Amino acid sequence: MITRATTLSASLFILFLTLLTGKMNAQCDCLLNEDTESPALTGLPYPGTMGTNACMVNAETAVPFSATDAVQGYTDNCSVILTSTLTGTSVTGTDCNWTVTYTFTVFDDCLNPLPGQTYSNTGSDQTAPTLTGVPFAGTTGTNACLVDAETAAPFSSVAAITGYSDNCGATVTATLTGTSVAGTDCSWTITYTFTILDECLNSLSGQTYANTGGDLTAPTGTSTASTTGTNACMTAAAGLFAFDEVAAAGGYTDNCLGSVTAVETGTEVVSGTDCAWAVTYTFSVQDACGNILPGQTYTHTGSDQTAPTLTGVPFAGTTGTNACMADAATAAPFSGASAIIGYSDNCGATVTATLTGTAVTGTNCSWTVTYTFTILDACSNPLPGQTYANTGGDLTAPTGTSTASTTGTNACMTAAAGCLLLMQWQQQEDTLIFVAVP
Repeated sequence: MITRATTLSASLFILFLTLLTGKMNAQCDCLLNEDTESPALTGLPYPGTMGTNACMVNAETAVPFSATDAVQGYTDNCSVILTSTLTGTSVTGTDCNWTVTYTFTVFDDCLNPLPGQTYSNTGSDQTAPTLTGVPFAGTTGTNACLVDAETAAPFSSVAAITGYSDNCGATVTATLTGTSVAGTDCSWTITYTFTILDECLNSLSGQTYANTGGDLTAPTGTSTASTTGTNACMTAAAGLFAFDEVAAAGGYTDNCLGSVTAVETGTEVVSGTDCAWAVTYTFSVQDACGNILPGQTYTHTGSDQTAPTLTGVPFAGTTGTNACMADAATAAPFSGASAIIGYSDNCGATVTATLTGTAVTGTNCSWTVTYTFTILDACSNPLPGQTYANTGGDLTAPTGTSTASTTGTNACMTAAAGCLLLMQWQQQEDTLIFVAVP
């Protein structure tokens, strides 16, 4: 506020200056109230400043009002020195583009005012974000192959801005500018290069964080090494095979398409019987990164498929059986115990004989009964078409009493012998022949 005392003091000061310079004239005498004309803008006004780097909240402090600059372009009809007094300040815009407008009054020596004058300073936030905290450390332990690293552990703009701040307190963002993947399937690192931007797009470039990972997945699959149908006794089975790491690994794949290997983890196990045995191997499968699939097995199976053989003297059959031809099979029956004589099994098991056919030939006096049979081992492997024969005939004499005797013949004893028929018989193929003896 300009008071009368202020005006009087200023007028005295001006009078003093006028006396010193010898320029006092009646029209410019402030004491006599001769000068009542306000200053005027007769030249180019002060344009204000531009490009100031400051947040909007700090605009007035960064580019304060300059009373000296404010009077540029103004002149007075009497005064040589003009002054300005700030009467208002207005800040508009955003951190990215703000304007501070100063409203002021220009005074001459006699304090004649020219109010409502303005000039503006402009500026913006031109400071890039900075790392003021702990940055994001990246992720670890991602399970993925090298080729899938970027997909499995992608860039996170939210995580990337961790630890960064803007000088004006605004939110910052991260923009990916580069991706680099290094390492192997077993241990890889994906490095993301990014730029931090504030809302005014001031950039802090060349920032990085890295995610790490590797293949943590065990191989999958089923072994194709198993075999079936091997012809062998159980006692020989173990010696026929050995663990085959190449065959064992067949059928397994690695998710990263790397090689897999098989390692035997248990002892060879033989189980079963000669008729159905198994040789089992237990192993684990691992990939190039050491990921292990444990408890895998493959099995060789087989059995004794060899029929019994005649390795000794076979049973010769029986002879001399006393029987009629019709009774031959009953009198000299098939004997399974006898039939197996001379036969043996390759695995040392007991063999049995099964009758498959009976044929009787000859006559009552001399017949042969031939038995056809199959030799079986414990696994029912057959040796068919084997035979042995029993022989015999009717060795029994006829039985009975003659009915040819007569009684009561009337004759002298001396004549009796010539009168009687003496019946005599002889056996000729079971037929009785009567012969008259004189």
